[in-house]
Amino acid sequence: MTEHEASIRVVIDTNIFISGIFWHGKPHLIIESWKEKQFTLVFSQATIDELIGKLQGKFNLDQEGIDYWMDLILTEGIIIQPQFSLPFCRDPKDNMFLEAAVAGKARCLVTRDDDLKRDIALIAKIKTYGVKIISVRQFLEILDERLP
Repeated sequence: MTEHEASIRVVIDTNIFISGIFWHGKPHLIIESWKEKQFTLVFSQATIDELIGKLQGKFNLDQEGIDYWMDLILTEGIIIQPQFSLPFCRDPKDNMFLEAAVAGKARCLVTRDDDLKRDIALIAKIKTYGVKIISVRQFLEILDERLP
């Protein structure tokens, strides 16, 4: 069994990833835990494109920084290509995270997005695919429980 197969698979939304890069709060703990191989991040090309677009655009990260994060994503993450559409979200741009989670067999989608976290019908629907939509705090609690 490879390291990726043994690890819990997780999708995190772009907001959490960016917060984890630039600020030292709870999202930063998630990114550091990923870098320490406590879990495996699942990405799709759409989620990578959104992340890189925001890092280059809104956050004006230089090419060296972009290369660092892309290398980490490509070496430590799992890149999947969903072959289906899950048009469940009020905001269609959020569907890519659900699709990545389901296609990548992720255990959870970690988000701060209230459209995802508070939509009871969406939570129930995506749970039928084996994915839980959870908050940053809830995910950190899961990581704490897994540590020896």
